[in-house]
Amino acid sequence: MAKYGYPTAFNLQNTIVVSVGGSSTQSSALSNNMNYYRLVSTVDTLVEMGENPTADSNSMLLPAFTIEYVTAPVGSKIAVKQHGSQSGSFYITHGIR
Repeated sequence: MAKYGYPTAFNLQNTIVVSVGGSSTQSSALSNNMNYYRLVSTVDTLVEMGENPTADSNSMLLPAFTIEYVTAPVGSKIAVKQHGSQSGSFYITHGIR
């Protein structure tokens, strides 16, 4: 068992939606003081996190409809780019304990 409970033991709030396409697109700055985020995309997506990230072929691959939990400091951004030919939507949801 995880130290603070299972990763799904969050109250999910404030979803940011980013369009996933052929070029890298950044989210707005993350603002959750708890620093936990739930990520899911409707298409296979390349993901990069940081202050001014750019998603490219070396970025983390998040397969379509796979939920991933991450931590990131306030002010970070998440950049996304399609992996393949389909475009879709990428969802970043604040996880609050």
